[in-house]
Amino acid sequence: MEKDILGLLEDDAEADLRFNDFLLWEQASRDTVDFKKIYVDIAGDLIAGLLLSQIVYWFLPNKEGKTKIRVIKRGRPCIAKARHDWWDEVRISPKQYDRAVGILRKLGILRTKNHRFNGVPIPHLFLQQKQLLQLINKELTAPKENPTFPKGQSPFTPKVKVINRDYGKDYFREYNKR
Repeated sequence: MEKDILGLLEDDAEADLRFNDFLLWEQASRDTVDFKKIYVDIAGDLIAGLLLSQIVYWFLPNKEGKTKIRVIKRGRPCIAKARHDWWDEVRISPKQYDRAVGILRKLGILRTKNHRFNGVPIPHLFLQQKQLLQLINKELTAPKENPTFPKGQSPFTPKVKVINRDYGKDYFREYNKR
């Protein structure tokens, strides 16, 4: 393969070497998130599941068996983190954070309250452990179903139906027209 003007295309041997270097870098990288699918199942939403997974991570003990939580409010451990700080950890925007937190609060998994942290009002996240465990147990005992449907087995009623095909044009009759 010839090199292009910008030098972006390279011969196959050079590309293989670069890809192998990439694979080694990828294998050694610590830029990862331990993301359990059950959190998506519980939240019913990918972003809320990702946020829940990261919140649970903060409540896990560190390598020495000690808590990573450094903030205690009224005797309860919590995470004090600004909305925009979640981007650095799990790549969610403040708007996605707001929506995800709303889902988790509605499920009773999370309680939030603004408190001052280093003199600045910051959301403090309180994990509702009992509710989380109840939802985990419920998910573990519920049968899992793939939300995609085989062709022709959609649960949705069609709005239109082909009633005649003439000269390559489809003529439709609308159902549920009011």
